[in-house]
This record gives sequence, C-alpha cells and structure tokens, in this order.
Amino acid sequence: MNSKFYTALGATVLAGSFMFTSQAIATDGYDAKAFGPESPIIWDKPTKVVFVHQSHTDEIGLECSECHDDIFSMQRGVAMRTGKLTMASLAEGKFCGACHDGDTAFASDTNCTACHIAPEGDITWEDPTTVVFGHSMHADDLGLECTECHDALFTMKSGAATDSGTFTMAAFAEGKYCGACHDGDNAFASDSDCSTCHALPADPDPMIWVKPVKAVVFHHNTHVEDYGLECSSCHDGTFAMKKGAAEHADDFTMESLYAGKYCGKCHDGDTAFASNTLCNTCHIGVKGYQRLTGETPHAEEHGGH
Repeated sequence: MNSKFYTALGATVLAGSFMFTSQAIATDGYDAKAFGPESPIIWDKPTKVVFVHQSHTDEIGLECSECHDDIFSMQRGVAMRTGKLTMASLAEGKFCGACHDGDTAFASDTNCTACHIAPEGDITWEDPTTVVFGHSMHADDLGLECTECHDALFTMKSGAATDSGTFTMAAFAEGKYCGACHDGDNAFASDSDCSTCHALPADPDPMIWVKPVKAVVFHHNTHVEDYGLECSSCHDGTFAMKKGAAEHADDFTMESLYAGKYCGKCHDGDTAFASNTLCNTCHIGVKGYQRLTGETPHAEEHGGH
C-alpha cells in the first residue's frame, strides 16, 4: 500500500473541503434580502447590458424601494419584454434614466462601458459584401468614446445598419455611417484603403460568370497582387461591389466591353490586352467550368445553343 499516495489524497480532500466551506461561507455571508440578487442581471436586447444590484445597494446605499416597483417591476425580464427599455426612454428619465440624469448619477449617454459590454471580436457584415469592423481598434487603440458613433451614426443594435437598406458606399460618400469620420480628413476616405475593411475574395476561388455564355472566370489576386491594382480601380462605378450585380445587368455584354464599359475600361488594347483578343484567358468554356466546379455540363449550355 502506497502511504505517500494516501497522504497526498487526504491532503487533497482536506484542501477541497476547506475550499467548499469557504465558498459556502462567502455565499451565506451575502444578504440577498438587503442587497438584492448577488448574480448580475444581463439584458441581451437590444444589446448586451449588465446590472449589478450590490453596487447600487451595498456600495451606494440605495434602498430596494427606490427602484421597485415604481421604476422597475420586481420580476426579472419585465422591462425587456415591454419593448420600452431603450436609450431614448432613459433620456426621458425612465427606467435607469430616473437616476442616471447627469445630476444624481452619470448621464445615461455617458460612461457607456459601465453597463454595456463591448462586443468580443470583430463585427462582420456579409451584405452587400464582406466587411469587417473592430471595436477595439477604434475604442482602445484610437481612444474613441462609444457615444461618438452610438446612437447618432449607428443604432446600438446588431444588424440595424444592414437592415436599414441605406448602409452603402454611396451613403459613406455623403458623410453617413462610417463616412462621418472616414472623409479623408479625420480618417482615411471611405473610397480608399479598401482592404482595411473589405476582405478580398480568396483565390483559388475565382468569380465565375455563366451568363451570357458559360463560362467566364475572374481572379482578384491576378489583378490586385500580381498587377498592383487598387480595389478602387474597378469598384469606382465600373463594377458594383456586390457579387452577381454585373451578371444580372442587361448591358454586361461583349459589346459593352468594346465600348469601354466593365472589363473594357482597362482591356482596351493599350492599358491591357483588348477585350476582343486572347479570348481563352477569361473564357474557359463548358469543360473548364466542369473542371472548376465538378458539375456535369449540359450540351445546350454554350452560348444559348
């Protein structure tokens, strides 16, 4: 029998019993009736907010009756379910705004991180194209306050900008959303340094058009990395930064390219090979499409024949 093993085991059990006992004492030592629930209340809508009873009762000395039941119902979740717990209602002196008015306590539109939890990681928009935004870069690295963007530029609700239908590069150029700062003076202009926010489509996954003929390929990396073009060289009105926009346009044809539109803007025979030459550089046909995608082509799928 290994005496050292049992000695170590006994010490571990004894240490564990002390740990659980001390935790029980700490829990038993908190007076929930006097100070409210020990665990924080967390709201997830419209954004994540944390409220701690103890910091208001035990530390500041408020009585439960100062909030319940006139300001908040003494039932968890009621305020959020009403749909009225908003920053606008706080500004009107309702809910937390009854005290957080700038006189009794800090105003509800200041000291945001005292209650709001900043999103972890980056925010990624997928529509109309992939865009990445980092809160920490703007708040921690650049020292911006939450109020510089919320709620005047961006509603503090995930997805609100995309759902608005006005979250576009054109809106940025008018000074809206990110364009309020990214104007070329306060920060780099919204139509420059594209790859800072926009994720370049990954090769070897080229863009493949199947209309009007099957199939035409385009590689971003060939143009950006090999030839050193800027995103703005093409996404300046020549191509909308939305996948499929050109393909669904009525004038995305060879005739338009010959007239200097779309790819023909550069492929004019001077800047780059003319759009009516070196056809199989872009046109890979049905067999090439099959090799890229693994799909089985149909005999009629070539130029509409």
